[in-house]
Amino acid sequence: YAATDEFHQLFVPGRSCQFRDVCIDSAGILTGIVLFSLIKHQIAKYNEKKKVAKNVKNQGKSFNICNDVTLSIEPGELVAIIGGSGAGKTTLMNAICGYNRPTSGHVLINGEELYDTYDALKNIIGYVPQQDIVYDNLTLFSMLDYAAKLRLPDDVSREERHHRVQQVIEIVELQGKEATMIRRLSGGQKKRASIAVELLSDPTLFFLDEPASGLDPGTERNLMRTLKNMTN
Repeated sequence: YAATDEFHQLFVPGRSCQFRDVCIDSAGILTGIVLFSLIKHQIAKYNEKKKVAKNVKNQGKSFNICNDVTLSIEPGELVAIIGGSGAGKTTLMNAICGYNRPTSGHVLINGEELYDTYDALKNIIGYVPQQDIVYDNLTLFSMLDYAAKLRLPDDVSREERHHRVQQVIEIVELQGKEATMIRRLSGGQKKRASIAVELLSDPTLFFLDEPASGLDPGTERNLMRTLKNMTN
């Protein structure tokens, strides 16, 4: 069996090739960022769920913060983790984004164990913490240009770097604010600037810890709309 993409490139387990090849039963077939599996002569999306748990100790006592959490996130989805204060939202997100290994269970990205192959997968993951990751004493463009120098490959030219900076400014809808000092941006605009920093490296997976914290309802709604548009 063989699978081809829209450009007629042929994919088989572990590699791509130009000529017909054979896939064994139960093999994984990766096309883009979507993994399929071949089961009994039929191709279906790979979907293996693993329970994630996280235990911590405080003053000699053990606490189970995440208790056998199982979820599956598909490409193009915007997923919200909702719960009360201290429910373990950040703990769960840190476990599935590669920041903090769970006590038990597995985190799989297209069938690959995240923590076993983290060095290979970390470049496709973006993470925006609750605190803004921006420099108040720089303009928006200068701050993003500085971040781009740190995050983009060394062989990227100045023109390419500036083009990417302008691209992410447009994605987070901050056009016209390029020359504005970060400290003069509103709370919602600072959050968008923090998101732009992580978008510079064009991550496939994007995690945000309480992105709407401290924002008024109107600004929160606009930010959620921006995030949803990013999934398209």
